Order: sequence, then C-alpha cells, then structure tokens
Amino acid sequence: MTTAATRTPTFTRAVCGAAAALLAATCLSPPTVSAAEMLSLKVKREGQRYFVASHARIDAPIEAVYNVLIDYDRLHELTSTFEETRVVEGAEDEAQRLVYLRARGCVAFFCKTIVRYDRLELERPRDIVAVAVPAPTSSTEGDSESVAYSYSHWELSEEEDGTHVLYSMEMEPPFWVPPLVGPWAVKRKLASGAGDAAQRVEQRALGLPVVLD
Repeated sequence: MTTAATRTPTFTRAVCGAAAALLAATCLSPPTVSAAEMLSLKVKREGQRYFVASHARIDAPIEAVYNVLIDYDRLHELTSTFEETRVVEGAEDEAQRLVYLRARGCVAFFCKTIVRYDRLELERPRDIVAVAVPAPTSSTEGDSESVAYSYSHWELSEEEDGTHVLYSMEMEPPFWVPPLVGPWAVKRKLASGAGDAAQRVEQRALGLPVVLD
C-alpha cells in the first residue's frame, strides 16, 4: 500500500503543481506588461485547506471589470489553466447563476484534471462570491476530481488610479499535497504560472483584443 511517506519526489512536485493550478485558475495573477498590477499576494495553509489573499489594480472602469469576472462563458479565454468554463444555470438571472469550471495542471509527466461547480452570489458591481456545490447528478466527468471545499470572494472598489480588486479564497484540494512545500509551490505558481491573467482582464474590460499565449 502506498503512503504519503513513500510517494516519489516527482509525485510530490506534481500534486503541488496541480493544486497550484487549481488556485491560479481562480485568482488574478501578476501581469507581464500592463498598467494592471498585483499589489500583494499571500498564501497560507491550515490543515488540508489553503487560504489565498491578493490585491490587484486594474486600469479599467469598475463595471467593465465586474462584467469580465462574471462572464464564465469566456473566462477560459483569460488563462490557459482552464480547459472549459461556462454558465450552467441562470444565464439571464444573476441571482440564480450556477457555473462550471474545468482546470488542468501538470508538472513533469503527472497531470490532474479538476472540476468545480460554483453557485454565484452577485452584488453589482462590487461583490462576487463563488461557493463550490455538488455536481449535478447528470454530470459525467470521467477521470477528473472535484474539490472538497471552495469559497471565493472578489471585492471591487473604484479608486482614482483604477479599479482595485481584493480577492480571497479558501480551498481544500481533492488530493494530498505535501504540507512542507505546498504553500511555497502554490505561491510560486500563482506568482509566475498564470502570468498575465490580470492584464487580460484589463484588456477585455477596455474592449481590446485578448491573446492567450
């Protein structure tokens, strides 16, 4: 029987990468070249749960930024981490919106596919809350795994220098992550892996072309 103590270093790096990819898929990440900027990023772990807090500035109107963040039918176009995102229920009713996310994370030759159904709680144009809920009974996801727990909150404010986005997330991955290297790997992935997600949010909010590398 394989235990946590006997897992290989490759597997350790792999699950860290998969967990980080899952977190990066729902968090604004530092841009490469843009007026958008990441002002702070913190990651910590308590037990099996990860906590992420970030503060980003987007040089675009608050209403436009809000519309980009809740457009789950096109959210996968902003980061290569997402394989698919879409609105499942409530496309015309923001109060009843259910969304689907499918993310893929790989390190070395090990990959994980993660799926999540989120129920959104929206307060235009300042608050977005996403709470993971059980998958519909009709869903079939093959070899993918669902998160054990996930709660995300985006808080938008309009300041003189643009729209500020405070983001917080509490998430429990559906697989084991080494406790000593987990937070380091997750923060490193968020800081460099998703790269220019904030830039793409800004570009779309300003009506500019968005190119996914």
